[in-house]
Amino acid sequence: MSMGNWTFGHQGFAFSSGACYGETVETGGAPCPIGAGPAIQYAGGGGGMDYRIQLVTPKSTLGADGLDDVGGVNVSGSLPDLQARISRPIGALNFSMGMQVRQYGYDNNQDTTIAGASDTSVGWGIFPELQLPLGQDTLYAGLAYGVGARNNNINHSLWTGGRCDQGTVDDATGNIRNTTTYSLHTYYTHWWDDSTRSTLHISGGNSNPGDSELGTETNNNIATNTLTKWRTVSGNVVWSVAPRVTMGIGAIYNSALFRGDNTNVGDTGDSANEALEGHYRVTVSY
Repeated sequence: MSMGNWTFGHQGFAFSSGACYGETVETGGAPCPIGAGPAIQYAGGGGGMDYRIQLVTPKSTLGADGLDDVGGVNVSGSLPDLQARISRPIGALNFSMGMQVRQYGYDNNQDTTIAGASDTSVGWGIFPELQLPLGQDTLYAGLAYGVGARNNNINHSLWTGGRCDQGTVDDATGNIRNTTTYSLHTYYTHWWDDSTRSTLHISGGNSNPGDSELGTETNNNIATNTLTKWRTVSGNVVWSVAPRVTMGIGAIYNSALFRGDNTNVGDTGDSANEALEGHYRVTVSY
């Protein structure tokens, strides 16, 4: 629901502008920061600058002892997450900056393997983005950096359920260790003619979950491990074959490293987390 400058309800988070998603053929798109949830937003502008300020329903996602999301002990922050984004043109460039600051933690009401009774931490993140229009073409680059941040990238959600994306609990001390994650995303969209275009997308990132998250790999079950590194390259050709009908063919290469892979050999080693896929899609709108 929107009333003037205010928006209430489920909505996209201001940390990401959504511009990092160049056109893709594969489902899921580029692995850049994105998020949505219950929030209150105020949007406005002045002096050549636009801004969005959000209060977001808090959420805590932690990991400890090599387990998936410390069972029963995650607690959301006592304060809403604060997110904001400012945007303004700089010459031919379109510049925007996303920011977030948040509180999260846990209360040890069930897990007896953790030394501490409870702990809280403050996380933050920044996400500057640049877009350069080149006629019909577009060049984009964005750099996300988060320390205990939320929605650092979509790969954590798709590949690990978001586990340890925000932080980990040291089972020896009970202290929260913020996870630092940084990622670079860039793409170039070229229009061959009025109905045909291509997008080359390259992204990569590194994450440092706490040492207590040792990770174990059994039969290449990467869902039990924490994500520490990923690289993605995709390219496509998309064309409009008729009004409201679009076709596309594309290829994507993914390389991911999970905690624990470095000690494995053979089929369960690092190379097992590489994938090359081809995609074909038809989209009909009405």
